[in-house]
Amino acid sequence: MRIVSPEVIPLILPERKTMYTQIEIAARTCYKSEDKITENSAEKMIRSLVLRGHHAMIEHGPSISMKFVCDRGVSHEIVRHRLFSFAQESTRYVSSAESGARENFDEKSEDEKSEKQGLQEAKELLSPIDTPEKALLLGFFQTSPGRPSPANWPYSLLIKLETGEQGALSSGETAQIWNDVPDEYKPTFARGLLDGSGSLDVASLGCDLADWLKRASDYNNDQGLGQLGALSELLLKDFKFPFGNPSNSAQLAAITGKEYPFSDVLSPKFAVVKPLWATARSVATWIWYESMIQAEENYAKLLRLGWKPQQARAVLPNSLKTEIVVTGNAREWRHFIELRTAKDAHPQMREVALMAYSILVSNYPVLFEDLKPGE
Repeated sequence: MRIVSPEVIPLILPERKTMYTQIEIAARTCYKSEDKITENSAEKMIRSLVLRGHHAMIEHGPSISMKFVCDRGVSHEIVRHRLFSFAQESTRYVSSAESGARENFDEKSEDEKSEKQGLQEAKELLSPIDTPEKALLLGFFQTSPGRPSPANWPYSLLIKLETGEQGALSSGETAQIWNDVPDEYKPTFARGLLDGSGSLDVASLGCDLADWLKRASDYNNDQGLGQLGALSELLLKDFKFPFGNPSNSAQLAAITGKEYPFSDVLSPKFAVVKPLWATARSVATWIWYESMIQAEENYAKLLRLGWKPQQARAVLPNSLKTEIVVTGNAREWRHFIELRTAKDAHPQMREVALMAYSILVSNYPVLFEDLKPGE
């Protein structure tokens, strides 16, 4: 899965003089004032048309064409402007997954793999540990699934480090992996361990991890909760949001007050647009991210089972990236900008509409400078 940012790309922007002259010729035909056309008369004429609301005349300018890169929810709103012409990336003929051979597999057997086999596969998949993301995921895979995290994590970590309380890590293998993790990636590996269960089996590690965390975060009993900030900064080093437990991820981000970049996973062909309001400090953002991964996995599985892209698209999310070419005259572009940059417009729709407005007003100021987005 690849996370992309929305954008608007100009495709056909007629030369300004051509645009203005064509509109002026049409307008002066109404008044039979063609004899007043001069080298510099078009702008004054068009400004008067716009001021008086005589917008039918500006339909006569050549078409403007731009490509919107957005999610499919936004594209559904764009195509409601029926006077535009559209060409959109197809989900019938364009697959959002890597091509691969059709598989006949027993889904039940997939779910019955032993935890030990799964951990071994994860270790092989992530070896060598040469990126912070690999280190974090490897740590996450070492913890027993299904154990709820304490509500006051990561403070609970400091308590467990001090008391040696038993937690939820697998035993000897984790200690060996800890020694194999390069020092520069130990913070993210430790974070993966914590995200998996919110607790540590300090005894099974021979206190290696506990001692390292204490030294690295300069922990001491007297400072207590004051150490949360330093510990959070340590565990979020080189971190890309949001792997791990959603509550833990959001809590750590909130403590440090920072935003963290999102990681691309699985296939780059499956592209989604991150919602404008999604921040690393929100548990809801993690839920969105997890949903996108699940949608990608289900889509790819349906293709492997023999469904065609036009059938498998039934599980594609609204956040799926799409590209849509929008072509229309200046009057319809004005209508689009007026509606879609309003304060109460959908935030993601308004985001791309403002990009389009910036392109339009910079190229044809007389036609668009009177519009005041958001006012």
